[in-house]
Amino acid sequence: SWKTGLRSTWAADGERMSEAERETFSRLIEAARLKAQAERRAEHEARAIEARAEWDAAAPADPAHSYLTRKGVGPHNLRQRAGLLIVPLFDAFGLLWNVQRIQADGGKRFKPGRAGGLFSPIGDLTNPTTILLAEGWATGATLHEGTGHPVLCAMNAGNLLALAKAARSAWAGAELVICADNDRGTAGNPGLTKATEAAKATGAGLAVPPFADDEPGTDWNDWAL
Repeated sequence: SWKTGLRSTWAADGERMSEAERETFSRLIEAARLKAQAERRAEHEARAIEARAEWDAAAPADPAHSYLTRKGVGPHNLRQRAGLLIVPLFDAFGLLWNVQRIQADGGKRFKPGRAGGLFSPIGDLTNPTTILLAEGWATGATLHEGTGHPVLCAMNAGNLLALAKAARSAWAGAELVICADNDRGTAGNPGLTKATEAAKATGAGLAVPPFADDEPGTDWNDWAL
């Protein structure tokens, strides 16, 4: 689950297989894994073609879109189709694989297809000295406008680790800072937990919005507003 970061494995308890049966079973599993991987790649590529067509057909986003005005940020690199904001999701090589659609009321939907390790960039990524990583797009826009640093928006906490590793590889000379959501009201605080995990795994900095105990909000956009 990319939203929660939960990963679990289940196996049935049964009779032990012989060594020959185990080897045969292992070969079948590996063949099935490679087949599924190839099918998933083909599906992702087909969905990416659809996403690129939708992106190409959209117009630059209206700065007066209700979602942008409510969040207090500019449109940056977003596009718009009718009332939907279109958020592009790239890999570290600059290939667009998917898009997120944001409705006027803030509802968000991804197109089916690849999600892990992708990001929506804000700002100039040509030889950056510092790169900020955040969850949501509006949070990333707030951070960019407040600091001038380029931002990579992971779109959810579960994708922060994969994105931080990709960013560390693609921009090895840049300082990375994970700008966490502080999900204080959610059990386990997934925003801070996943951001801390990503920071530790990649040697990145960690920034947490300094809300007072009686202040509402979870992310840097809430804090800025």
